[in-house]
Amino acid sequence: NSAFRRHTMKHRSMRMPKEAAALAWERKGEFFVRAYQEATEDNAYEDTQAYDTRLRLENKIEFPQQDAVLTMNGEVRYESFAWDKTDDDTDVLLREAFLEIRKEKYSVNIGRQTVTWGKLDQVVVLDRVSPQSYRWFVLNDKEVRKEPTFMFKYDYFNDTVQAEGIYLPFFK
Repeated sequence: NSAFRRHTMKHRSMRMPKEAAALAWERKGEFFVRAYQEATEDNAYEDTQAYDTRLRLENKIEFPQQDAVLTMNGEVRYESFAWDKTDDDTDVLLREAFLEIRKEKYSVNIGRQTVTWGKLDQVVVLDRVSPQSYRWFVLNDKEVRKEPTFMFKYDYFNDTVQAEGIYLPFFK
């Protein structure tokens, strides 16, 4: 008998003309609040209230002359349970930070990133590359649960074939 609210705000910047600068910077942000209130108390050991608040900032800087894109995503997160009165409820996290080199038939990524294989229907059969956080069990969407990890990624594509190779030096 829990209830939750989600409020999302997104802001996208306009790209600067190529004549004005050698790079383009795209920024997005999301503010997310989830609050739970137990409607009926089943026992004294149960949490009656829980809060999950996140501010996520996403940045992409494109370097067109080098065919490169730098992606950096960060998150400030506050999680709290009504009975838990600690000062350790706030985390500042670097989610993704990677460089992508794009060419006509391939792209190469290096850095801390999230990879998804297969469909996003919450079923994890082939999608074993990026680990998942079950801190809030399955209440978060699969894309939110995925934890970025350091890897090298190579994508090859042409009109008939697409292939992806990944090397993880530290598999979690």
